[in-house]
Amino acid sequence: MKLLLTSAGLTNPSLVEALRNMLERPTKELKIVVIPTAHNVEFGDKSWMIQEDLVLPYQVGWQSFGVVDLAAVYNLDKSLWWPQLEEADVLLVGGGNVFYLSYWMQRCGIYDALPEWLKTKAYIGISAGSQIMGTDLYADVEAMEKDGIFTDEDYDEMGPSGQSSSRTLKLVDFTFRPHLNSKNFQKIRIPYLQEVAKTLKTDMYAVDDDAAVQVIDANISAVGGGEWHHFRPGS
Repeated sequence: MKLLLTSAGLTNPSLVEALRNMLERPTKELKIVVIPTAHNVEFGDKSWMIQEDLVLPYQVGWQSFGVVDLAAVYNLDKSLWWPQLEEADVLLVGGGNVFYLSYWMQRCGIYDALPEWLKTKAYIGISAGSQIMGTDLYADVEAMEKDGIFTDEDYDEMGPSGQSSSRTLKLVDFTFRPHLNSKNFQKIRIPYLQEVAKTLKTDMYAVDDDAAVQVIDANISAVGGGEWHHFRPGS
């Protein structure tokens, strides 16, 4: 399994280098497919999505660059879009609303397919796309499931009614919290996260927009030029 879990994508040369080193062949020989679905229910300016999901990864240089929005293709014949995912060497899952993303990745069968796919494919997560790989989305996940209201107040995020889920893939044994020290998310600071960590049952990694957590099989490391912190449960 080869994962590069980021907050904002390939934002600096160190992250691009980490990606290249993670792959077995040059990117110009590989196919990448971007899943930008999580942005669909976000409001306002979408330039961040264009930059993170499309411009920065495209600039790396690939043999083939595909885009599959799960919500858009769901009602299409599966033969029109599923083979693109199957044939990809690298999957990039973008940021946005994590509850909405979880819902659509389940509904389209991606959750079922990923554990097998990731035996041969590499995975790049951006924000929500990184969070869904972990053990949990948030400390109050049980309350969300009980009440049916999917919200993360730390990021001022609420999942749309009828199209939200708090289920994660649990392919890594930690919680991922993106956008450390971002001006857009004032709560995501070290003192606050230390308190959150006390409520969790597993480790938590928090990374800023220039760092990433890299997972290669059982080996976990922080890469990139930014700031990151590893919190242990109860700490």
